[in-house]
Amino acid sequence: MPDLRLTILVTFYNFEPYVQDCLASILKQKTRHAYKIICIDDHSEDNTWGYLNAFQQKFPDKIEIYRTEKNQGSGRSAIFSIRPEVKTDYLTYLDGDDFWHSDDKLEKQINFLDEHQDYVGTTHRSLVLKDQIQESNICGQFPVNAWTIKELLEHEAAFYCHTIAYMWRNIYLQEDGFCLPEEMEHWTLRGDKNLTAYYMRGGEPVWGFQDLYSVYRVTGQGSWTQADYATQQKWLLGNYVTKNAITDGQFRDYLEANAQKIIDKLKAAGVTDYPQPNFDLKIEDLTVDADLFR
Repeated sequence: MPDLRLTILVTFYNFEPYVQDCLASILKQKTRHAYKIICIDDHSEDNTWGYLNAFQQKFPDKIEIYRTEKNQGSGRSAIFSIRPEVKTDYLTYLDGDDFWHSDDKLEKQINFLDEHQDYVGTTHRSLVLKDQIQESNICGQFPVNAWTIKELLEHEAAFYCHTIAYMWRNIYLQEDGFCLPEEMEHWTLRGDKNLTAYYMRGGEPVWGFQDLYSVYRVTGQGSWTQADYATQQKWLLGNYVTKNAITDGQFRDYLEANAQKIIDKLKAAGVTDYPQPNFDLKIEDLTVDADLFR
């Protein structure tokens, strides 16, 4: 059996209707590179765990399954709870309600990273599926094929891609085989955008394929879609504070200016009790008890 090159981390919570689409889209990949799939069920209340067991029994050489003892509230928290072993060269993250659209996605992304050692990751465009209807918008309409953390933060809307599209070098591999930065476990906000910024903080570029390789499904079950407008904007402000700390304040002026735009929107919407971001926080201050606001 060839050496494993890639680990695919898939997190689930009450995704029973989507398990088949998700895992089938991985297993249909046409690649010469060996990979394993780690499925983590965040203590679902439906039959997600039953479906995962069925897949694992059918593909025992490819699939590992884990279940948290209690619901952790997010996919990232579930991964920290389980701390699976990920010792492969590359890794990618996938939410269990999403799926890959192309059967050569893995082959192309791994080949690129093998041939371009100076790149920290690759990504691509994604279709958006909402209420089973394909929306006209496409996530990842980046204007160029390569960018660094500077371009990502200064032109976030242009370069934003869903986590399902990225493949990363395993640069945060721990001694015990865990793959996420240890300090991230204690962050207040450790979502997709901050994870991307952390992988790119060293300055190495990302390559973006212009192809549509994945489908991002909007089910209404996510924390973002369930939150009200004011809460969403507060999270965005907190993300700017977190990214400023991640990048050691290199892009503070731009991040502060973006935060001010959000505050102006909140004022215009009649929100009077809006938070003031604390851009003086350092990366070591990003604990679970950290006050991202003044």
